[in-house]
Amino acid sequence: MENRSLVSIAELSKEKILYMIEMAKQFEKNPNRDLLK
Repeated sequence: MENRSLVSIAELSKEKILYMIEMAKQFEKNPNRDLLK
């Protein structure tokens, strides 16, 4: 089974992409492994 994203980046606005990048940066600074529990 191939890994495939359910959301295409082409479907996202520039603002959403920049927001997701910023959230990833914040997670890198403060990883919260319990976030998805």
